[in-house]
Amino acid sequence: MYSWPPWDWATGLLEDPLLAPLFVWDAQHLYKYNGIKFEWFINEPWTADHWWKIQSSLPNNGVPFAIILYADKTHLSSSGNVKGYPVIACCANLPVNVRNGDCFGGGYVVGWLAIVPEDSDEDHKHSYVNLKHVVWHRLFLKLLESIILLSKTGFAHKCFDGILHWLYPLILILSADYEEQCVMALIRGPDSACPCPICLVPKDKLTDHAKSHPIQIPEDAQACVELFNQNHKAGESALKRLSL
Repeated sequence: MYSWPPWDWATGLLEDPLLAPLFVWDAQHLYKYNGIKFEWFINEPWTADHWWKIQSSLPNNGVPFAIILYADKTHLSSSGNVKGYPVIACCANLPVNVRNGDCFGGGYVVGWLAIVPEDSDEDHKHSYVNLKHVVWHRLFLKLLESIILLSKTGFAHKCFDGILHWLYPLILILSADYEEQCVMALIRGPDSACPCPICLVPKDKLTDHAKSHPIQIPEDAQACVELFNQNHKAGESALKRLSL
């Protein structure tokens, strides 16, 4: 794989004098009057509840440096007999017209993830599917190495307003197509009991939007793996119920 450490990309943005006044660090709630009452509306990541919750969990004077990653498998590239696809980073602290633009502050390729070759004799074997997943997760972990420690300790940065903030890098959004999301979440895919990579909605309830369902959480997966290590049959059954 090829990677440019995401924090090197991030510091390049922070040091750009043209971008410095455009960064937004603090959570905001915006309201507009509809003729009857004021309604809360969301037009940027920092105006949503998730940003507010993240910032509330950080130490005093700590703010999120929020990263959006796009894993775009539709744009394959090859070098010799090796294929890869780009991972593109955007900074969610910048306004949408800047981060989605094609100039300063826009998306930047921070890595190329290798693809395990398709093998007609091995493709549908359990071990080969696991190999593909292991390769993806190890490469992605390598890509994130530069921000893992900083996400816990923070990084002191004097911002354009002259205030010293502690920036905590995090992945706010990980965007990909469904096939890639299945690999990210380690679920079994569209024919499984719960095909959603986010929640545990049963396959036959996907079109029922009136109900909510529990979120997929690591603790449930870890409990199933522990059960599998003790009793393979019971563990496999528990994993299948969660589409893992």
